[in-house]
Amino acid sequence: MAHTPHYHPCDMVKDIASDYGVRVPYHQAWCGREVAVRYLHGDVRTSYDMLRWYSERVMEMNPGSIIDMVVDEETHRFKSYFLCFAACAYGYEVGCRPLIFLDGSHITDKMQGVILAASALNGNDELFTIAFAIADSETYENWK
Repeated sequence: MAHTPHYHPCDMVKDIASDYGVRVPYHQAWCGREVAVRYLHGDVRTSYDMLRWYSERVMEMNPGSIIDMVVDEETHRFKSYFLCFAACAYGYEVGCRPLIFLDGSHITDKMQGVILAASALNGNDELFTIAFAIADSETYENWK
């Protein structure tokens, strides 16, 4: 599982049938894959819960960083998390061209969402990440 992250349950069913001669239902293979992924990478919900701890450590080690976490007050569901390290903001000010590039990438796991990033070009024409956000959806409000 660790070496084959895209190992699908239908492939598991076929492999178990050919290797061991046992017919495993699809839903059982799917559940087994979920257990393996959780064992290898941890529970996704726990990762979101650790954002508060991570934010405290960032502020401890990199004072002046900007962090904003938004949670829906009614449902207590995660909405967005914005992070700009103070060191990255300083790096942009002193070593990058005055042009910011915005890009988004969709998260395709069970929790869904999007990663939004603001980057610039440094003196070597390399991308330099200034800030990023994790959000539940790609909306104008989240980009702002």
